[in-house]
Amino acid sequence: MNDKTGITWNPEGRLDQPLRWMRPRLIFVNSMSDLFHEDVPDDFIDRVFAVMALATQHTFQVLTKRPDRMLRWFDPGYDNREHAVGQAMREIAAAHGGDDAGLPEWPLPNVWLGVSVEDQATADERIPP
Repeated sequence: MNDKTGITWNPEGRLDQPLRWMRPRLIFVNSMSDLFHEDVPDDFIDRVFAVMALATQHTFQVLTKRPDRMLRWFDPGYDNREHAVGQAMREIAAAHGGDDAGLPEWPLPNVWLGVSVEDQATADERIPP
């Protein structure tokens, strides 16, 4: 995948890494980017959430500067993301020799969601009262 700078990156290459870590960790997802950036496809976000659902021993922190997209992605009426995450879980689990039946609960209890802000004006814009 190419970003706007022309740099090629392979997000799939490390996607399942938390599944190989047995000791519980706090994992900052996309610490140098934004999972809800408009160039990140919904199906990739589905796969990230599928890994987080499968790796219940970890706690995941997801921060975004795009709360509108995050809220839209979680909206039950938006393309049935919960079902898409469950399907991605089954595929990822099968690729690792497992047999997962899908989401245990939604939203995921081991995922912390938040909005990052630079100053009060940005907070007022991104975090409505």
